[in-house]
Amino acid sequence: MKWILGGSIGNFIEWYDWIIFALLAPAFAGYIFPSDSEATSVMLTYLTFAAGFLVRPLSAVILSPYGDRNGRRKLLSLTIVLMGIGSLIIALTPAHSSIGVFAPILVVTARIIQGIATGAEFQAGSTYVVEQASPRHRGLAGSIIYSGTAVAKIAGTGIAALSASLAPSVLPEAWAWRVPFLLGAVFSLYALYIRFRTPESPEFEAAREADSLVDKPLRALFRSHKGSMVRVFLLVAVECPFTVWTTFLPTYMHLTNGTPLDEALLGGTLSLVVFFFALPLAGALSDRVGRKPLLLVTGLGFLLYAYPALRILDGASFGTFVLIDSIGCVLLAATCGPLPTVLSELFPTEFRMSGIGLPYAAGVAVFGGTAPLIATAFIDAGHTLWVGFYVTAVALIVVVNVSTIRETRPAPHTDKDTESPVPLQSAAAREL
Repeated sequence: MKWILGGSIGNFIEWYDWIIFALLAPAFAGYIFPSDSEATSVMLTYLTFAAGFLVRPLSAVILSPYGDRNGRRKLLSLTIVLMGIGSLIIALTPAHSSIGVFAPILVVTARIIQGIATGAEFQAGSTYVVEQASPRHRGLAGSIIYSGTAVAKIAGTGIAALSASLAPSVLPEAWAWRVPFLLGAVFSLYALYIRFRTPESPEFEAAREADSLVDKPLRALFRSHKGSMVRVFLLVAVECPFTVWTTFLPTYMHLTNGTPLDEALLGGTLSLVVFFFALPLAGALSDRVGRKPLLLVTGLGFLLYAYPALRILDGASFGTFVLIDSIGCVLLAATCGPLPTVLSELFPTEFRMSGIGLPYAAGVAVFGGTAPLIATAFIDAGHTLWVGFYVTAVALIVVVNVSTIRETRPAPHTDKDTESPVPLQSAAAREL
């Protein structure tokens, strides 16, 4: 269906752009951020990676209210254009040896542009998809958002691995890493075409026809849903284990075990396939047993799993790496599957995008954007296993926060006889 592709394709583009930047950091760090130490060059590259995340809260403040006032579809089109521009700049940036300091300046600028786009993409896509879905299948529908993420990570990891294997035998090392970014720009053009052809959210249209939209969504949000915003911010702490496990772990194996980068990326790709298939199962399960039990599985799982898992990876074989990575991906799917639906059910139509956008962007910036940088700093300082303690501490935050969140799944009697989309005005949409 058009609304499924239209809502999820942006998340695919977003995470494809982010994953290739993170995974190819060891390949292009020396060209953009030259240094005597490979780990230092990589750390500088991840600092740029974090800069894109840090701009997201500002973007969410500016763009999310635009989507609440003018429609989900218009914002979805704007974000995809910005993503494509950022990818193209990175792909065409000359090396530091050619233009000096302007090389890192251009790459940082591109990351900021992409950060502006991604500061609005998740809440726009999530809101759009969940508002289109029937009440008893919202958990499954919401899992489509992170399914796009999984496909992006699979495609990005596979393409990154291919580009790494082609250098220098087929393509010069200075050019091999650029090809994935050029593909990102092409993907953005296709996504823009798709979004031009998708209809507006029926729930937003109903709110507009009823004249129930508000001129200042952020003001209304802070007046009535401050507690929900805090809970969303802390729930998004799951982005720390998510980023470490689905993005950084191949680099971790490369830096700590000396595993060839292409081999580590292949292992990451295989684990992401497991993640992809686990997502709809978790989303559908949340439609039956509720959202909260699934959220607790992830928090408690990483609380017990993160540190011993990374200890096992010390000197681990390829097969052990894939197994450790896959188990973590299953734990992540328990939250990532129903998460877009949970967040949408916490806020009413009039300021749903603003309610999700600001705390989500801030949480991703704090917990997700800094994760590779912090992990690399631990490794560079010789404290490899501190990465495990770091993920464990964040998992504890997730568990404590989830225990304070009410169940958002609609009561079974409210939706058993309908398949048409209805407003997400559940009890959870009131201030908790």
